[in-house]
Amino acid sequence: MYGCQQHLVKSSPEVMATIEYLCTEANKLTNCGIYYCRQMLFKAGRFVSKAELDFELKSNPHFKAMRLLRNASANSLCPTNTALCN
Repeated sequence: MYGCQQHLVKSSPEVMATIEYLCTEANKLTNCGIYYCRQMLFKAGRFVSKAELDFELKSNPHFKAMRLLRNASANSLCPTNTALCN
C-alpha cells in the first residue's frame, strides 16, 4: 500500500481539465501495461522487460496521448518555468 497526501489544487478550469485528462490517460496506460505483462506471464510463462514493454506500448493510443500532452501540459501547468516540469 502507498500512503498519499491530498493536495487541493485551486486553478483555472483549463488547467484542471488538463490535469484530469493527463491523470486519466496515465491510469489507462498503466492498466494497459499491467494487462500486457499479465497476458505474457500467463500465455508465454515469462516476465516482460522494461524495454519490451516500452516497445509494445509505443503504438498504444494512450501512450501517444501522454507523449503529445507532455509538452503542452508542462507549459500550461508551469507557465513561468517549464524546465521544472519536464
